[in-house]
Amino acid sequence: MLDFACATGLYALEIADYVKKIDGFDISAKMISVARKNANSQNIENVDFVQTDIHDNRYEARSYDVILAFNIFHLVEDIELNLQRIAELLKPGGLLISSTPCLAERKTFISFLSSHSIYLLSRIGLLPSMKFYTIQELIELIKDGKFQMAEFEVLSKSPATECYIVAWKKH
Repeated sequence: MLDFACATGLYALEIADYVKKIDGFDISAKMISVARKNANSQNIENVDFVQTDIHDNRYEARSYDVILAFNIFHLVEDIELNLQRIAELLKPGGLLISSTPCLAERKTFISFLSSHSIYLLSRIGLLPSMKFYTIQELIELIKDGKFQMAEFEVLSKSPATECYIVAWKKH
């Protein structure tokens, strides 16, 4: 299993007892440091945390059964390129499991103000750059990325519409 943008390793460490091996990565050295400390304090030895990105050559094509991508697709610069890499890393029939805030989904005055505030704060560097997808746009991007939908659910609608998707890599 590969945990894309694992942050502090929360999900990887939670499921470590149920899988053989998990590779987790994040671009933040601070997050990886916390993830490693958490793994050590819980005596979890089948998880490896590395500061890198998904395009690191140490991740070999067709080497993962499952890739987790929680709360990352709205933050990546080029989702199509990242989905292409995920498809490359998954074995045929492998699973992509993701959860993504679909920030373009809610059409209220508060969401309008929130989206503009987020945009302005990201432009001045106080927040990372974020993509505003609707549920349908996210589903289409995943389908176009060589995946077949297996499961879809809206996890929450507040403060943002959180979209849970499980998709199979097409053969």
